[in-house]
Amino acid sequence: MCDTIHLRAADEATLAAALPWLRGTDQQGAPGWLTAGHHHALDPIGPLVLTPPAVDPVTGEELAPAEVDGRWHANLRVDGAHPEHDAIMAACEPFIIHPTNPRRTFA
Repeated sequence: MCDTIHLRAADEATLAAALPWLRGTDQQGAPGWLTAGHHHALDPIGPLVLTPPAVDPVTGEELAPAEVDGRWHANLRVDGAHPEHDAIMAACEPFIIHPTNPRRTFA
């Protein structure tokens, strides 16, 4: 059984500091998120568009800008069999949100 949690932090660095086990480096040494592993799947989202911009269908002119939540968002699925499941959930706790209608979910 997996737990799927929706996370939100002030910025990406805050979440990265709280969840260092989800961080790694690419072949050039640049830091990044580990989006999949034996016991997890991560969907890094970043700022979240709440409502798209209003656009005139004829001219394409933007009538109103998009409404964006500039905080940093991610969805995380953690296998209940993960040896560190409880510690991971405890580290995530301050960042867990409980959306009634998440914008992006795992299939």
